[in-house]
Amino acid sequence: MAKTGFALQIAGAAIAVSALAGCADPIPVHHQALENTYYTRVTLRPDGPGLYSAAYYGLRPVYKPGTEVQVQEYTESYVKLLVNKIPYTMDP
Repeated sequence: MAKTGFALQIAGAAIAVSALAGCADPIPVHHQALENTYYTRVTLRPDGPGLYSAAYYGLRPVYKPGTEVQVQEYTESYVKLLVNKIPYTMDP
């Protein structure tokens, strides 16, 4: 009986740890190159706090290629950018 109780405790702990791991925030990537100022190579379209690539230059508003960009944070699930000093979030 004691072995069964111990096994249930281990199983409960494993479930709790896996649940907490799923709730953890993404870990940001740190690299010196992220501190540099970059310039866009494609047309980007803001949509609220998000930023997306824009296939059509004629649809407004857009950021043209050559717009200044600074990376604030890079993770597996999002990238926080400053485009012309305006904050946006973009999928990597």
